[in-house]
Amino acid sequence: MANILNSMKIGQRVALGFAFVLILTVAIITPTILMQMEASIENAELRELEEAYRNITTAIEDEGRMATALSAFVAKMPDVQQASWRAQS
Repeated sequence: MANILNSMKIGQRVALGFAFVLILTVAIITPTILMQMEASIENAELRELEEAYRNITTAIEDEGRMATALSAFVAKMPDVQQASWRAQS
């Protein structure tokens, strides 16, 4: 290895050293950036899922209130009350 480096011109040795440092830097930084991106994407997905959960829960609660209101409305109808009294007697 030393013979190869000794036979190279100084410019070639500098370029080789620069290329080595560049490759090493990219090899170290890339996994870190990918992990950070993965964490950011996971957090964004979690926020979206939580928002969807809140929206669905709200819609279900709204439907429950509507069903309660409609059942109270129907229960107060005279025909329904008469039918209920007949069924109980």
